[in-house]
Amino acid sequence: MMTDNFERWPLPEGWLDVLRDQQITAPSPVQKAAFPFVKDGKDCFIRSQTGSGKTLAYLLPLMLNIDKELKNPQVLILVPTRELASQITQVIRDLSPATGFKAGSLIGGTSIQRQIDKLKEHPQFVVGTPGRVAELIEMKKLKMHQVRTIVIEEADQMLSLDLAPVLDGVITSTMRDRQLLFVSATLDEATGAYAAKWCDSLKHIEIEQGEDIPAATRHLFIQTEQRDKVNDLRKILRMLEPSKAIIFTGATNKVGEIVEKLKFHRLSVDAIYGDQEQKERAEIIRKFRAGQFPLLVTTDLGSRGLDFENVELVIQLDAPEHEEQYIHRAGRTGRMGKEGTVITFVNAWERNAFDKMTQKAGVTVSEKVMSEGKLVDPGQRKRSDARRPARKPQQKKEEPKKKTDRHRDRKNKGAPKWLKDKSEHRS
Repeated sequence: MMTDNFERWPLPEGWLDVLRDQQITAPSPVQKAAFPFVKDGKDCFIRSQTGSGKTLAYLLPLMLNIDKELKNPQVLILVPTRELASQITQVIRDLSPATGFKAGSLIGGTSIQRQIDKLKEHPQFVVGTPGRVAELIEMKKLKMHQVRTIVIEEADQMLSLDLAPVLDGVITSTMRDRQLLFVSATLDEATGAYAAKWCDSLKHIEIEQGEDIPAATRHLFIQTEQRDKVNDLRKILRMLEPSKAIIFTGATNKVGEIVEKLKFHRLSVDAIYGDQEQKERAEIIRKFRAGQFPLLVTTDLGSRGLDFENVELVIQLDAPEHEEQYIHRAGRTGRMGKEGTVITFVNAWERNAFDKMTQKAGVTVSEKVMSEGKLVDPGQRKRSDARRPARKPQQKKEEPKKKTDRHRDRKNKGAPKWLKDKSEHRS
């Protein structure tokens, strides 16, 4: 196990200066656990909570193994989304003033010729989506014979997207003595079996949930009706006034409606979702990171891979379907020791399933209600409401009865002659 101080690690002084400039002074548990095994070239399965520092856990030791004399890529990092590719590429570039290493990003939906030109600059690290990487390998533009390590990020998500055949092709294109690293926040049976298929001896580095999650992170839920969710969301945002918050919804077709309703109430908000144009999505992510607007609405596209600093609040408009989904969403806040709050809206019929799911996720969730501009326990709201006079129910006005011909005849029987004549004339 490595020490709790980066200054005692076998890292060049220049690297330490760059880490200090980024306010990274102490390694996280997963970084301490993974470093010696990755550095020694072992095949590893690295499982740790979202936001625990898994990227540096493998990048730092891999950088120490780079041979600067080689002209072809030595580390290939496969990712499920373009956003995660951009994020990891940026981490490598942030360290490049000290390390001198280059990173190339190979992602689908962008100019392949531009990416081929980038490969001519001889990056030591290549970060890409499986489809585009496989395409460039087939075109013989991406040379794999000097790739020493393949990192499969978000391994469980990769397999859930049916990318196993593509991954197989990429792995077989390298030398047999290459190193494989599988990285994920969760480990299911299918992912474990896939990793074991490729590795005779696989080192499992698993940081149990809670070891690197700040105890100050609050997990709350509010029971509400489906039709009231957006209105309750608006109230909570006005109440808490977060400097940066992410709002999750379970359906892409709800994103636009939520954004428009919040904008109607003059809240600064934007959204990312799966069907968005890449340039538009990248620009929104950039602005949110820069703090140009405080509220981001997203689907589960935003719950994995995207790393946003200083997110104070996560709100789940729709309760997660399973514990992994809760963990990934909640992992957007309370990152690297900072405080955060997770609030989930739950319908009455979802309550039992939600309780079981949070128990499996290993989190304690408290129920809250909104009362007088505050989030309070349900019992406090009842006492407060008891002091308010009850509103009298409005009585429903009776509609006037429709007069029938028989009713008019009976009424006209004793009427004056001029009134009878007038009534007969009208009819």
